[in-house]
Amino acid sequence: MAIEDLFISTAVVERPTAVQDSMGSWTETWANVYNALPCRVQPVSGVEELMDDKQTVIITHKVFCKAASGIMGKDRLVVSGLTLRAHSVRNIDLMGHHDEIACTEKKS
Repeated sequence: MAIEDLFISTAVVERPTAVQDSMGSWTETWANVYNALPCRVQPVSGVEELMDDKQTVIITHKVFCKAASGIMGKDRLVVSGLTLRAHSVRNIDLMGHHDEIACTEKKS
């Protein structure tokens, strides 16, 4: 079994870009980097917090995908209806066969 056989989902990977409007202010928009990156999502932990006077659940996930995918921290991954914010990308043991991306999901 190859590592690619374990990637049972696909992700849309988006990168934040700043766009200036006609008034000169900057807004953040998202540009697609990948439309169907094979991956696997594994929930790790969750915690409930009070943020902005409302109950919020923060869930951490690990996302596994092919090595050298180019994903960076602060990218956004949309997988099976989940919107995940990437924080770090690691090439485990520098083996070069897959990347592990630490992500969070915020639910209000």
